[in-house]
This record gives sequence, C-alpha cells and structure tokens, in this order.
Amino acid sequence: MTQETPADPDALREEIAQTRAQLGETVEALAAKTDVTGRAKDAVGGAVSGAAERAKEAASTVAEVAKEKAAEVRDKAVEVKDQVKDKAVEVKDQVKDKAVEVKDQAKEKAVEVKGMAVDQNGNVRPLPVAIVVAAAVAVASVIVWAARRLRR
Repeated sequence: MTQETPADPDALREEIAQTRAQLGETVEALAAKTDVTGRAKDAVGGAVSGAAERAKEAASTVAEVAKEKAAEVRDKAVEVKDQVKDKAVEVKDQVKDKAVEVKDQAKEKAVEVKGMAVDQNGNVRPLPVAIVVAAAVAVASVIVWAARRLRR
C-alpha cells in the first residue's frame, strides 16, 4: 500500500477501520477455505437435501400415478360389473323362456300319453296313475331346478 497517510486524525481512524474490516473479511474467507471438514459437511448436506427433494418428488409422482391407476381400475370394475349384470339378466331371461318351453312340451307329452303305456310287445295299454304322478313330479322338479339355478 503506497497510499499517502491522511493528515486528519478522523480520516486516519476511518481508514484504519476500513482496513480492519477488509482484513477481517479476508481472514474469514481464508478460514472458510481451510475448513475442509466444514466444506465437506456443507457438500454432504447439499447432496442429502438434494436427494431428499428428489425422493419426495419421486414419491409424489408414484402416489399420483397410483391414484390414477386405482381410478382406472375402479372404472373398469364398474364397467365389467355392469356387463356381467346385463349378461346375467339376459341369461336369466333365456333360461326362463326355455323352462317355460320345456314345461309346455312336457305338458303336451303328458296329455298325449296320459293314461297310456306301451308294453314290451308294442301294445298300448292304460298307464297306472302312480306312473303319471311320478312323471308330473319329475317335470315339476326340472322346472324348480332350472328356476333355482337362475337365482345363483
């Protein structure tokens, strides 16, 4: 420093104060550069906080995608449930119609063979009442079975 020293004592004091402040800042900067442990801690802290932030972002993204996929699955489940319900109603109606058809056919056949039976020689003879009742019970059982099966 080749500056001239001021003649005024107040100016000299001011210059000394400035020089001390600059010297203090320089010493702090040098101390910070030589503090390897502190600098390493700062670097690790920065890396940890960066990793933590990236982990939070990844967790947030995963949660968001999971919510979207859950909503898609719910929507698909509702759609499939509706399709199954429609198909069940359709099948129920088909079985009901078929049961009525079978019942009508059984009634027709019962009327045709009512009171008649064919023996081993091919002769038509009157059918005992017990056999007619058994046939009617069998037809009724088939109808009840079909109706119960529809309810499942």
